[in-house]
Amino acid sequence: MMKVLHLTITLNPEEGGGTQKVVCDLVETLAQKGLDVTIFSTLKRGEEIKIFQPRGVKIKIFQRSFFSHLWNSHSPALQIALEKEIKNFDLIHIHGIWHHLLFVAYKAAKKFHKPFIITPHGTLEPWPLSYKFLRKKIYYSLIQKRILKEASAIQAITTQEAKNIQNLGIKTRIVVIPNGINLKEFQKIPENKTLERFFPELINKKYFLFLGRLHPVKGLDLLVRAFSQITKERNDIFLVIAGPDELGYRKELEKILKSEDAMENTIFTGLVTEEKKVALLSNANFLVLPSYSEVRGISILEAAACGIPVIATHKCNFPEIEEFKTGILIDPDISQLRKAILILLNNQNLGKEMGENGKKMVFEKFTWEKISGEIIKFYQDLLGNKF
Repeated sequence: MMKVLHLTITLNPEEGGGTQKVVCDLVETLAQKGLDVTIFSTLKRGEEIKIFQPRGVKIKIFQRSFFSHLWNSHSPALQIALEKEIKNFDLIHIHGIWHHLLFVAYKAAKKFHKPFIITPHGTLEPWPLSYKFLRKKIYYSLIQKRILKEASAIQAITTQEAKNIQNLGIKTRIVVIPNGINLKEFQKIPENKTLERFFPELINKKYFLFLGRLHPVKGLDLLVRAFSQITKERNDIFLVIAGPDELGYRKELEKILKSEDAMENTIFTGLVTEEKKVALLSNANFLVLPSYSEVRGISILEAAACGIPVIATHKCNFPEIEEFKTGILIDPDISQLRKAILILLNNQNLGKEMGENGKKMVFEKFTWEKISGEIIKFYQDLLGNKF
């Protein structure tokens, strides 16, 4: 039986966002297919344990040290456990970069001659690299570039992400395997009573939805400004922004909305549970993801599974939106976003057609059942087909 260790900085949905959901759905599916899967992760000091719990997977959580504010996920306890236990695994799969966890996993894998894979999850895209540029440039030159070059392989989520990694001068083998979705979570679409129980203020309201972390990379500045313009023409539309606040960014968004007199038509929900998320998605007119940088945002797949159309930017790297006609792709631009929103608000039949196309797209290309098979073949190839 193949034994694989996955490492990710957090299993806390309030901190990790879509990446952690992807990791947990993946490892759960791999375990269901017969792999022996373990996750090592970290927890903030004093933080309550509110984590994803993938079934059939061994989970080990380690406290972060005081130095985590200088080196993300710094955890001597994890480092010690890794040194002791890494010899028990056939393969190491590391999610994300820029953190202490990747560094210690790399050192342990090299010491014990274990193959290791890195999935950057979009962190090497141009926009994230430009964010806190100087700090990342120094770290990349001193540490990160060497680790990427010495990895056994890199998993990219899209072909564009693979090209962007290669453009950094990384010649490591790159395999493109997309993120997936667990369709079981969306098989039973909740009734209006579920929405009424959680969000009574939305009953009989037309609304569209943003779902994700509140962070500058998500293009929420564009969204609230475009929405504010629309509310000046019609006051029957609501914007729901669902997701955990990062960096106190919600205050900036509220400031814009208040200055444009659009705050009364905006609802911030904070982090939502799976049940609440499905209720919001299945009752929304459409989803909007106006990101400046994204690699196949998981919320796009979730919206498609719920049968609603999507407005997303080309920077989301999701060409299937146009290929399957599941929504509208735009540039990160306020006027284009405003126009796309009005198109879907004023054409319900078009929205229904796009929603049905989205269901077809997810079923054909993006279920974990299919994608996990590609991951397993990837693992087997790296290990010389010993399993």
